[in-house]
Amino acid sequence: MYRCDQGIGDVVSLATAVLDQFRIDQPHIKKMFTKSDNAGCYQGNLSAEAIYNLCKERYIKLLRYNYNEPCCGKDQCDRESAVVKTILRSYVDSGNNLLTAEDIHKAMHYSFGSKDAKVAVAQISNDKTVVTGPKTKNISNYHSFEFGEKSMKMWRCFNIGEGIKQEYGNLKIQPSIKLLLLYSKTDNSTKRNKSLKEKQKRSDRQLYSLRFCTEMNCTLSFESDAELEEHMLSGLHTVPKSLTSLDKVRNSFVHKMKITSQLNMPISSSSNSASVKDKPHCMNIFLLQGWALPVRSSFRFSNQQKELLYKYFIRGEESGNKMSPEQVHMQLRRELPPDQYVTSQQIRSLFSRFSNLKRKGKLEFMAKMMTLI
Repeated sequence: MYRCDQGIGDVVSLATAVLDQFRIDQPHIKKMFTKSDNAGCYQGNLSAEAIYNLCKERYIKLLRYNYNEPCCGKDQCDRESAVVKTILRSYVDSGNNLLTAEDIHKAMHYSFGSKDAKVAVAQISNDKTVVTGPKTKNISNYHSFEFGEKSMKMWRCFNIGEGIKQEYGNLKIQPSIKLLLLYSKTDNSTKRNKSLKEKQKRSDRQLYSLRFCTEMNCTLSFESDAELEEHMLSGLHTVPKSLTSLDKVRNSFVHKMKITSQLNMPISSSSNSASVKDKPHCMNIFLLQGWALPVRSSFRFSNQQKELLYKYFIRGEESGNKMSPEQVHMQLRRELPPDQYVTSQQIRSLFSRFSNLKRKGKLEFMAKMMTLI
């Protein structure tokens, strides 16, 4: 695919092309589950419902749409694209260039290719792509969606709690995508099968059935019945040493903990009505659903922090010698008290926001607002 903005319109357009080809390749599939990473373009306000509507138009029932759990990053995408990246590196190492989308399409068919994969070259017209509809509040907090006939349920994590119902909005979807090169298989299985040689069995690797001593605690084993019988007649058994005092203390501690936990559990059915308060404090914590969910702490820059970071940003833009977020981080430690230190990642995100405002011509207005405050 040619360069795009990676917005909701691009995701919907690509999903249209993929679902059309999937419908041709797998016409018998009527129900589907999907999963992706939690990037902003996939987990936008309209993406989940838009994908549901696209599947419905192609007579496919989308049951669930799950995103990777928080703080997991793009591990799933990296796993699935690892083979593709290896093929591309091999193609470049062979003396070829990767300059256009057509070059990547050609590289995907290089050597053995990628198994069970198809590739195409597409071009999206952002001016003609339309995706509009009502926004969902705090959509980025939810990572699991279940679709019904009239509404969908949202969870922060899969099946934790009852979920929140959200009725479908009147989405207007008009994707605009053009396939410059049609889908083609990249799996060169015939070439792979010819290159593989039959493995010869190694004579030095043979399996033996072992005979074990029947004496209690004896750890010896033998390859033949004659050796086992000779060992039994000799009576020379090998018994491991007894437990050390430290191991005995550990076993005693584990045994006492098991007894304590059993005493705290209800014995008869009449005690089923007992409340959670009757259980130990540690049990109250682990019985609550969602106790392990990560809590995202909110952070806001103070006016002093914003002014200093804005000063470093403008200085780098005017001089052309831009400081890295790590360098700015070390410099701010000399100018701010310890309770106002900021991380390099927070500085990087704010600089990215400044760059976006500068492209839109709104950076000076924001600077004036900071001075007024």
